[in-house]
Amino acid sequence: MLALPHLSADELVATLERLGFRTEARANGLARMCRHAQCVVVPETANLSPCLLGAILRAAHIEPFDFLHQLNVRPPQARPTPPNDRVVC
Repeated sequence: MLALPHLSADELVATLERLGFRTEARANGLARMCRHAQCVVVPETANLSPCLLGAILRAAHIEPFDFLHQLNVRPPQARPTPPNDRVVC
């Protein structure tokens, strides 16, 4: 069995979005996220326990391994352009 990490709600929402979920509504500290006809509610607290994360993943029908893989995938960062040292006259 995989050990799930403690996550912030923002990390969970971002990872669920990478898995195809979209935020439908946010109110009273809860985010409702849906993919097709399947919806889950994410509490927007500072820290989500591994137990709560596991329950959300079960409700979303997401395998923990797939979730952890997407959690570790970071969006590409924009590369800073190197300064142009040539002087153009």
